[in-house]
Amino acid sequence: MLGWRLRDLVVWVVYLITLACTVAWHEPWNDEAQAWLLSRDLSLPQLFLHGLRYESHPPLWYLILWLPAHLHIGYFIFCWISAVIAAAGIYVLLRLSPFPFYLRAVLPFTFYLAYQYAVVARSYVLYPLLGFLVAHVYRQTKPRPLLMAVLLALLANISIHGTLVACCFAALYGWKHLRSGRTGDVTTRNYVSATAIFVASLAVIAVVVFPPKDLITVATPTVTRVLLHQTSANPAVSTQASATTLPAPISQPQQGGLRYRFAELPRLLSYSISTSHLLAFTLYLLLIAFLVRRHQLPMLLPLVAIILFLSFVYGLAWHLGLIWVTILMILWAVWDPDADTRPGFNLQKVLGGFLFFLCLLQLPWTWSAIRFDIRSPYSGAKNTAAYLRTLPTGMRIAGFGPQSTAIVPYFPGNIFFNQPTSFWLWSTRNTIDQDAPTTLATHPDLVVVFQQYNSAGAPNDNPIRDLVQADSYRETHRFCGQAYYPIPQDISQSCYLTLQPATQN
Repeated sequence: MLGWRLRDLVVWVVYLITLACTVAWHEPWNDEAQAWLLSRDLSLPQLFLHGLRYESHPPLWYLILWLPAHLHIGYFIFCWISAVIAAAGIYVLLRLSPFPFYLRAVLPFTFYLAYQYAVVARSYVLYPLLGFLVAHVYRQTKPRPLLMAVLLALLANISIHGTLVACCFAALYGWKHLRSGRTGDVTTRNYVSATAIFVASLAVIAVVVFPPKDLITVATPTVTRVLLHQTSANPAVSTQASATTLPAPISQPQQGGLRYRFAELPRLLSYSISTSHLLAFTLYLLLIAFLVRRHQLPMLLPLVAIILFLSFVYGLAWHLGLIWVTILMILWAVWDPDADTRPGFNLQKVLGGFLFFLCLLQLPWTWSAIRFDIRSPYSGAKNTAAYLRTLPTGMRIAGFGPQSTAIVPYFPGNIFFNQPTSFWLWSTRNTIDQDAPTTLATHPDLVVVFQQYNSAGAPNDNPIRDLVQADSYRETHRFCGQAYYPIPQDISQSCYLTLQPATQN
């Protein structure tokens, strides 16, 4: 039922306390830091016309960060910006959603709403807030095309995933209100203006994310060895997961063909909801049956679009929650509050009860993630930066790999003499790692290398580390972190190693 009651306020306050306690302990990793550095070190024209073309991300999140970064507010504010947006999204859920209270009370504490799209400060934190607002406007009887266009334009500017979902909702909304002349009290001019707003937002996205010719994808250690003209010391591990990404049980662009991706599809569909394939697919079947009963089967379009994109174009572990939030958007848009109060059972009550059960199963995910983040570092970058600040000024520090960017925001400027920018440029012109032999020939005082360890505790293949150690550098400190995911992962820990010449040890 719509409205703001004391019990909803209690849920929101508990959520705020939980969020604040977790954010206070969270250490951002390199993908989080990259957005801050781009926003901090680039002007708006540079950001729009150059920097974001290498990120393949629309500009909304970067615009939000740009103002505090250019007001010289410290990096401490970064995760709190994400927390405020997440809290606003849960406020909208509690205040405006048509779901019964038993669902409203547990949904905020599911893994993606309480942690992955709340504590972890990335653009995806905007997806629940804007997605819920879109669903709320969609379900209203009186059409509000201008408001919907603005919300869809903002949703589209979160990420390419948001762009796809926004386009689907735009088509559904237009079909809902324009077919058979169902315009209500709204003039055709309003719809034309709304269309212009949304199309203009898509044009901005096209300009910002249009890929440059020198865009490069993430290289695996094997590729790095080829560029360094090395051979792997351990061929058995030379094909392991890239040191630049967290492996996920879903398809990635460089992996397999259609057969492989179809094989991975069940896991992608499941792990956004439950570790049990049976429970996850039961929800999908109930959702389809519910939409058929409500004569709203076309509402599956946004869900199908995002699943296809994650499966066959690009998807990683942290993207899976977009499926979960999109399901909530669809249910929000077509939910009938009166059906929850009618005597007897109906399909909506069954669906609501089953969704409540799945939410309960996600609570241990959330608890584990929060406990994990509080008890141990999410990233070793903060502790690495704290150590580097204790070193004498003027030391020549070399850093390699895109993960080095997670250290830089803790300093007023770039600390790595071998990197021309504080952020990582995904360009073929970026030869920082390939130039490692040349950099080491200048005898840096200290080298920072990122290293991942598999679930058995053994180090993954790392040609940069091997090269540095072969040049008589020895590890002096190790600062580790680990991200929690409720799905199987091959990575145990990710650490920053500091190495110095053996004669200095």
